[in-house]
Amino acid sequence: MFATSLTLKGTSVLASILIARHLGPYQLGEWSLVTSVTGLAWMFIELGTGTAAVRLVSAARASDPERAQRLSRTYVVLELLLSLPVLLAFAGSATWLSTDLYGDPVLLPLFWLSIAGLFLSTLVACYAALMQAFERIRLLARMNLVFGASHSVLLVVFVLLWGLVGGFTASLVANAAQCLTYAALFKDVRPFRLDGWRLRRDDVTEILFYAVPTFMSGVMLVAFNWIGATIVAGQIGVETLGHFSVAQRLAFVVLYIPSAIVVPFFPMATGLYQTSPSDFTRTLNHTLRYILLISFPATLIVAAFSRILVGVLYTDAYAEAAALLPILAGASLLASFLSPAILVFYVTGAMRRQIALTSAAFAAATVGVVLLVPAIGVEGFAWSYLLYYAVTIALAPVLHGALFPDPRYRRMTAVALGLSGIVLTAGLLLARLEPFIASVIAIGTVAATAVGIYAKAFTERDRAFLRRLLEDLVGRRDDPR
Repeated sequence: MFATSLTLKGTSVLASILIARHLGPYQLGEWSLVTSVTGLAWMFIELGTGTAAVRLVSAARASDPERAQRLSRTYVVLELLLSLPVLLAFAGSATWLSTDLYGDPVLLPLFWLSIAGLFLSTLVACYAALMQAFERIRLLARMNLVFGASHSVLLVVFVLLWGLVGGFTASLVANAAQCLTYAALFKDVRPFRLDGWRLRRDDVTEILFYAVPTFMSGVMLVAFNWIGATIVAGQIGVETLGHFSVAQRLAFVVLYIPSAIVVPFFPMATGLYQTSPSDFTRTLNHTLRYILLISFPATLIVAAFSRILVGVLYTDAYAEAAALLPILAGASLLASFLSPAILVFYVTGAMRRQIALTSAAFAAATVGVVLLVPAIGVEGFAWSYLLYYAVTIALAPVLHGALFPDPRYRRMTAVALGLSGIVLTAGLLLARLEPFIASVIAIGTVAATAVGIYAKAFTERDRAFLRRLLEDLVGRRDDPR
């Protein structure tokens, strides 16, 4: 899964670079506006049910297979029912969004293509969640690799041929092909059986119990992104939003690292916590530690070489993005740490506390973007992103309280905040120097950091773990089964 994620991110970044160079900052800003609105609509369709389904189906799969099948069908039917009113509302407001709110009629066909794509995205997400719940990780990784790479190629070709409309059409075509392939290859569950349409109240209630907090967390982040994008587009300009989009894409490359780890870890996390809390705690802390060991040098490189990366990859047309990159790189490090850290809320059942945590972060970040964008421009949007993740990680150990009092987890959150500060400070300081001098200092800083981390923090136990991992991989490859 990790190798697949890195490969996918590589193709995705390459595609985004080619698309950005072809479209230019203004059209890329239009793309960002449409995707921010579509992302908000998607949250009301998904409603956090995918995460809930993985948690519940994986927990019941071994002990009660019939219940696991029933929950799977309930999840899919619930998703389809949720999608209808959202898609109708999105379709009804598309004209108002494009002409009245944003004053750009070019956006209207893009909204219509997004509406069609959302329904297919719903089916794709259902199949992906169920494959994860049934621990069909190898099949999921292969499908993600094939369709992720194909989607990137399709995006570039369609954008070069037909511009913005081509890009959104490519996503529609890719989702349709992915949905049909998942349905043909994934045989563990048949969610469209006729008896699956009879929903049991207790199943729906249990899914929503775990879904609503996930939805609240997701919708607040997406809503914050939409609020910030709308303020930047309205007060500064759509072109500036294109610069922000480039910086965000580069900075958040590292998020594929935790996603590659969490996808196989999440289905077994709840069962592990129930059978042996000490084993779960040890596994979680090791997971968080490895993520920081990998993410810190990666984000430091992005922050330290911000001007060079933007200039070489995206050309000088996006020079404004270089000033935003160190700030967003610091936010990206915190986001990579947060992805597995948030699992504690699910395994302990502290869903109300998760809502409180997300609400506090959303309130702080929204106030920040409303105050900072008019004062310092688009950099205020970037600082607000950093604020969102910093508040979330700082408050997480406090809200876990007695449910998860492990001191190592608390220390790990403090380390994550400190490393994010180092990434931010180094990037901002080097951005003030001449490019050549900044590059020399950046190379020395990154090299010293990497040596310090892997010579000091990387223990013999870590090296033994990697040796066992490589042996397992080689053994599986040689296994005739």
